[in-house]
Amino acid sequence: KVGNLNDKTSVRLESDGVRLTKAVLAWQGKTHEIPDAELKDIIAPQLDTADLLFYWGDNYSVRCAYIELRFGAKPFYGEFSKVHFLFHSGKYQDRTITVKTSDTTWQDFQKLPGEDMRKTETITQLSSPKAGTEPSVGGDGKPAPQP
Repeated sequence: KVGNLNDKTSVRLESDGVRLTKAVLAWQGKTHEIPDAELKDIIAPQLDTADLLFYWGDNYSVRCAYIELRFGAKPFYGEFSKVHFLFHSGKYQDRTITVKTSDTTWQDFQKLPGEDMRKTETITQLSSPKAGTEPSVGGDGKPAPQP
């Protein structure tokens, strides 16, 4: 559980040891439980990496919150995948999974409630990795699978 007692904002995350089984955000006087269908793909959640982040969206007109944590049994190119659960306008909005697909690229997959996951954007780092560093690939040496 992560939170601030002063503003009564908290996150509750639970795992059965295999997958994420519960994610609840208490924020702005409401309790938001993420539907089970949004959690079933989050295997080997690393609960100790959870963060609750806030920002202003839509030209500072909408206050947003998201829960972020890493998950997965093995890293791809030196990083575990990340999941973000986004909240604004009084409700849960969507889930985005970010998977590192090479030394300099990441792929995002978005899932809206009740819809299938879809590939959204690819993020590319323009600067080169430091000289002498080798890519750290998953245990089987293959690129990241498509979630």
